[in-house]
Amino acid sequence: MVQLLNTPARRPWADHFLGPEQRRDMILPVLSGHESVRQVAREHEVSRNFVARQIDKAQDALATAFQPPRDGRDDVLFHLLVTRDWLEQAALGLMLIGHSSLRGVCEFFRDLFDYALAHITVRNIFQKAVTAARTQNAAVDLSGVRIGAHDEIF
Repeated sequence: MVQLLNTPARRPWADHFLGPEQRRDMILPVLSGHESVRQVAREHEVSRNFVARQIDKAQDALATAFQPPRDGRDDVLFHLLVTRDWLEQAALGLMLIGHSSLRGVCEFFRDLFDYALAHITVRNIFQKAVTAARTQNAAVDLSGVRIGAHDEIF
């Protein structure tokens, strides 16, 4: 092996034999300003590029460790595929569960989804649901029921 004057011999693949703790201990003097990259590279018989890469990893880890904690409000909870059927279900839910008016449903879609829904369209959605409910209710035989057990008294 040819060696230049004043250049220490570098062991081939020395950086592969350094474990995580050894890498950490290697770059701490550089991060604290006590030694230079060149000095550390010589001591551990690795390249300056290798030491620089380890310093970059450590600085990224420090930056991540000291970021302010996230409250999770910006995290995506789920993705929603909005289809025509979904719009109809949402409109029915707003009217039947939320007791919203036809115009209130229109405002909801306009303000939150930037989607124009005419009040006559909401009315037609509601009428279609009422027709389907009447058909199902008519198919149920209630002749065997003699006394109703109501859960609410008005």
